[in-house]
Amino acid sequence: MKDSNSFVYNVWLIILLVAAYIWPIFGLVPAIYLFIKRKDEQLEKMQGLITLALIWQIMLCL
Repeated sequence: MKDSNSFVYNVWLIILLVAAYIWPIFGLVPAIYLFIKRKDEQLEKMQGLITLALIWQIMLCL
């Protein structure tokens, strides 16, 4: 999944973002992963959503 233009990579990023919003505790891991990878060219447009997902998961854990 190193090729950032591949279809599988793009779908994987979308699945991680959805998981970061849905799963209360396990969603923290994909949210952190996406937050670390947010400088990727495919994720530049979703930086706000990634940050919101991370904040949402922290709020759910509290």
